[in-house]
Amino acid sequence: MSDHAAEMWYGDKKIAKEMTKEQLENKFEFGLEYLNIGSSILTGNSFKHKDLAKRKDPQWPIVMNLFTMPSLRILNLSVCNMTKNDVELLAYCLHENPVGKSHVRVLNLSRNKILKEGVKILAPALEGNKSVEVVDLS
Repeated sequence: MSDHAAEMWYGDKKIAKEMTKEQLENKFEFGLEYLNIGSSILTGNSFKHKDLAKRKDPQWPIVMNLFTMPSLRILNLSVCNMTKNDVELLAYCLHENPVGKSHVRVLNLSRNKILKEGVKILAPALEGNKSVEVVDLS
């Protein structure tokens, strides 16, 4: 985390630098129930969960933490121009997330070009996910 990011999130870069990883993660929990990150780019690179899972201490994409936030119920990912890699990451977040269990109940994926290939990737993840109740693919 850069000094600027630490200062923006935690207010004081000296305090943020001295915090442990667990303290930083706990500080990130702030009771957010609805998050709109529509029109954003999720990864911008290729996500290979099988390669990461083989590593001793993998650096999972930060977006995986969003799904495990206990308070987050509604996640808007509309108009994110999702690639196949983004859909794979999303499916992994929903079902096999090594960071923790998903708590998201409403997932808005509208206005993304998730074609048959993307739906084939998402379907098993949604089937195995116990929290998602509504998915908007319009």
